[in-house]
Amino acid sequence: MIVLQHTVFLVIKTKIGFVNQKISFTFAFAFEKAGLIIKR
Repeated sequence: MIVLQHTVFLVIKTKIGFVNQKISFTFAFAFEKAGLIIKR
């Protein structure tokens, strides 16, 4: 039971990390585009 909980926790942690990475990448991309527009 404890092993199962640990596996589920790891999967959730990995998914959250992947989502966070995607969000930060999207933000970085958006800020870069905004920076280009402001420079013009």
